[in-house]
Amino acid sequence: MFFRILSFLILLFMAGCSTQPATTLCCGAYTMAYDKETGNARIYYNDSLLFDELHAEYRIDNVIISSLSYTSRKTEIRPATDKKDDFVFEIKHTAKGLPDMLQRFYFSSSNPYILTEIELHSDTAISSNYMAPVVTCTSSEDADKMLFIPFDNDKWIQFDLLPAGNGTSYEVTALFSPDTRSGKVVGSVEHDCWKSAVQTEKLDQKRLLLKCFGGITSSLTRDTLPHGMLTGNILQSPKILLGGFSDWRRGMEMFAQANRQERPGPTWQKEIPFGWNSWGSIQQKINLENATEVSDFFKKELQATTLKETPIYIGLDSYWDNFSDEELAQFVAHCQKNGQEAGIYWAPFVDWARNPRRIVEGSDTPYADTYLYAHGQPQELDGAWAVDPTHPAIKKRMDFYINRFKKAGFSYIKTDFLTHGALEADSHADSTVTTGIQAYNAGMRYLTELLGDDFYITMAISPLFPANYAHSRRIACDAFASIADTEYTLNGLSFGWWLGHCYAFNDPDHLVLQKNGESEGENRARITSGVITGILMSGDDVSKKGSALTKERVKRFFANRQIIALARKRLSFYPVYGYLPSEERRAESIFTSSDQDSVYVAVFNFDKEPQTIKLPIADLELPTGEKFRFDELWRQESGLIPNDTLSFHLPGKDAAIFKIIR
Repeated sequence: MFFRILSFLILLFMAGCSTQPATTLCCGAYTMAYDKETGNARIYYNDSLLFDELHAEYRIDNVIISSLSYTSRKTEIRPATDKKDDFVFEIKHTAKGLPDMLQRFYFSSSNPYILTEIELHSDTAISSNYMAPVVTCTSSEDADKMLFIPFDNDKWIQFDLLPAGNGTSYEVTALFSPDTRSGKVVGSVEHDCWKSAVQTEKLDQKRLLLKCFGGITSSLTRDTLPHGMLTGNILQSPKILLGGFSDWRRGMEMFAQANRQERPGPTWQKEIPFGWNSWGSIQQKINLENATEVSDFFKKELQATTLKETPIYIGLDSYWDNFSDEELAQFVAHCQKNGQEAGIYWAPFVDWARNPRRIVEGSDTPYADTYLYAHGQPQELDGAWAVDPTHPAIKKRMDFYINRFKKAGFSYIKTDFLTHGALEADSHADSTVTTGIQAYNAGMRYLTELLGDDFYITMAISPLFPANYAHSRRIACDAFASIADTEYTLNGLSFGWWLGHCYAFNDPDHLVLQKNGESEGENRARITSGVITGILMSGDDVSKKGSALTKERVKRFFANRQIIALARKRLSFYPVYGYLPSEERRAESIFTSSDQDSVYVAVFNFDKEPQTIKLPIADLELPTGEKFRFDELWRQESGLIPNDTLSFHLPGKDAAIFKIIR
């Protein structure tokens, strides 16, 4: 068994309560030593010190209070669940004039990480907007890179790698060495009330101070107000994951799975969705005529070949309100006649008109009553004013639109500009809601309950977490046809591929092939970026007015049987190396994944000039000294891999996909 529980742990369970000044716990690869006198903990991973001087802190009345400030501590070990090897180590901190603090560490035989949280108890109501279950020192010698995770995917923000120390990442980070891949992962797996962050500060050449806490706001959370206060006799922090991993990439996947375990999202039992979205090219010119022509193109040119028996969604994006209700119903019926499903678009938490006198649809309430105000002023983001997800009129507005979509027969919805609903505000209509994420959860919960199981839900501009309200989420912001668009999308995959373990799929955005005369190589790269990321949605104008070249490219590239077959495998491709090769390049260029029979490698050349790629199979974690054969799926080239190195020529602005088998 991977996890082990030492004999002294059984004695501690029998005792029920520790009276010794120090407690040592072992579970699998982890050992935790807790000093009852100082209140500090040490966590070891495979006998190496992972986190030192670990304690907790919180803020009340603008005063930071540390768990080290408490004068009395009692410890207890008890079973966490009905699983015999799962247990909780709890420390009760007490001191005169301070709320009691319960500090918990969760150990599990089935999880290669530790979870921790704090809880405050007081006889009178207390308020806090900062709770940090993890304040610790950690070594920077074996982990010189810090992964930057953005709070959302708005304004073309990108993932990044920072020097370890003096950085802030949202919700989670990995500290790792690209050379060895070993690293540590720290992040929040609970997103009911808090916007969380991980901050590091360099203490000296060898050590970092690391804090993981709930209560972050900044320009990158799109906020102008501090984080909202939680108030009550009991306050709960976010639950934080702490883990050491020989491969940080597996650690990030474990973090994603922990989030899904904490708050399961919708599953998808059908084949991977394929289809089309109008924002790729037609945009504001969408109408019943060209939308039905697109449906006919897919029926005639693609469903008869590679997309046969595949769920096809023809999606109307923004400007779908060019249609009357009768035309919406006609469009849906036309899609269904062609063996397709119809998709729609909506942004539930914004007022694009920015007209306070206008009446909220489905209600008799003016929009002025529903805005999320900051310092008494409506909050504008991306040109729209944010509305309160908890307001009864906004719920009626959701009823109005979702019932309209259902009546027309839609079964796919792209939700957008969701970050607006998570903004901190002066107040909310629901007085029990005091933070932006609480309001966001309330709004998304109501929306998804309305949609039910009848809709495939994808999220465009949205917070990274919580991740339990959609089948897929856009891995980046808008991307179109150029190699720069492909690289931008792949920045998201390079350092956010693991989100495919939170959601059923990642969403690489519409795959546009022709916008400014892009080459076939750029087309290959864009399609490849979609195949290795998640769902495939074409975005080109394939209506009758669309160019012959565009339609020829779409037919050819979406009709490659081996490429579409690979997409159907629903594999999660991840970076081979996991570092930024230069200041100019913001994405990994080599990705890999595998199934029972084969290893797949996708390679991109973002530059104009051709490159000769030399990829040692050892970097793919394949054994050396054995014979492997490769098939290149775009060009139908095959051969043996000589000298344990896959070597090939890749033209500028192009991509290749290799299938490697013994």
